[in-house]
Amino acid sequence: MTMRQLNGLRLRSCSFDTARHPRTSLALGYSIVLAGMSGLLNCDIAAAQSESENLDVTVQTIRPDLLRGELLALSTDSGAVLKAGSGEVQRIPTADLVRITSEVPVFSRRAHDFTVTLANGDTVLGRVVGGSEEAFIIETLDLGTLQVPLDAVVELQTANASAPMYRDYVAWFRRQLSDVSRKEYDDPGPSFPVDRTGPGSRMAPDVASPEMGRNDQVLLTNGDIAKGFITSLSDEGVVIEGELGESVIPYRLALIARFASVAAPTLAGHPHLIIQLRSSGRMTATDLKWSGNSIEACLRYVDEVHIEADRIVSVDVVGGRWEWLSDREPVSYEHTPMLSLPWAFRLNRNVLGRPITVGGEKFEHGIGVHSRSVLTYDLKGAYREFVTQFGIDDDSGPLADVSVVILVDGQRRYGQEHVQRGQFFGPIRLDTGKAKYMELVVDFGTNGSIQDRFDWINPALIR
Repeated sequence: MTMRQLNGLRLRSCSFDTARHPRTSLALGYSIVLAGMSGLLNCDIAAAQSESENLDVTVQTIRPDLLRGELLALSTDSGAVLKAGSGEVQRIPTADLVRITSEVPVFSRRAHDFTVTLANGDTVLGRVVGGSEEAFIIETLDLGTLQVPLDAVVELQTANASAPMYRDYVAWFRRQLSDVSRKEYDDPGPSFPVDRTGPGSRMAPDVASPEMGRNDQVLLTNGDIAKGFITSLSDEGVVIEGELGESVIPYRLALIARFASVAAPTLAGHPHLIIQLRSSGRMTATDLKWSGNSIEACLRYVDEVHIEADRIVSVDVVGGRWEWLSDREPVSYEHTPMLSLPWAFRLNRNVLGRPITVGGEKFEHGIGVHSRSVLTYDLKGAYREFVTQFGIDDDSGPLADVSVVILVDGQRRYGQEHVQRGQFFGPIRLDTGKAKYMELVVDFGTNGSIQDRFDWINPALIR
């Protein structure tokens, strides 16, 4: 029996693991580091200050103003140490950090790179060079060679999947996966036969197979799907065991390998960092020590790795005082259509399911809605502030016009009429101390509901 058949995710820890708890700072500003810094990263801050090539960064915290300077140190336990242009050195607790952004550009993926998606949403870009029933080996530009447990993999996408000639196959396959994720399959119902040789057009695009949610799947370059149990990822291809026994599907004939029944782990209660790398994807670090240009990190599913500072594009802090509203579900959602079909809200996408874009700028965090909509959130008196920006999505037309209202415990705290395309509002910061619930209302404007595709942008609650 393999590790995946045991259906248990192996947990790893690094040699420098220590207790991890958010440190709350309620002071009006951040302290100036004068000397000592006992307990901070166990590193020599003076040595980091003497480095002439510390990474220049922009730091977003829970406070309104951005901070800029040289990053001297960063730790999941003790926060960041930043040297401003004036020479002052500031210490920022982990709990107050939101994002650290460098000037390192994101490089385009190499033509032969695969994209591996893990159970927690991490992505690894690189070339698979070997593996076993328990793990596979992938070569990356930023992290070197990694060994990743097979039981942590949700999906492997080969370089072929990005080719325009396979776009329709990939889009259809993802639609089927999306349909299956929203259904329960107590009744087996209809299913597609396992056939690896026929034309892809044979598969009706409007039918979702229940088997898509029960078996591992490999989408082939001819549009067919091979089903079974993926036993390993080798240097030659995907090894899958089906009704006819075990076979190897060469990577050149595969588009996507999708794994079933992968449990998503949680890191609730532990602050952790999400690192965007220059060329190798996006990874979660459960522990990190950054001093000058040297970084040691414990990645989720992977043992301790060394990273050069100029390989890091950004670092997001999760589990501090800042909580993205799009990371939680509302307690209720109401949509009142006007002569049109009902619209669902979308998390981190616009209402059409596309990237949130306002004024030509794309945003990673947000909520897409259509008028008239009301999102209600349970605050339980646990948050001090609500922060948001908003605007009409660029996917809308010139007739879009809405009114925006924010209610806290039923009381109107903010309102803006005639929000139209091309306008951008915020950041808006509202006091929510001891509030029990909050309502975000997007109402009809001058033209009813015509083209009213609206985005709440970077909405967040602050503890």
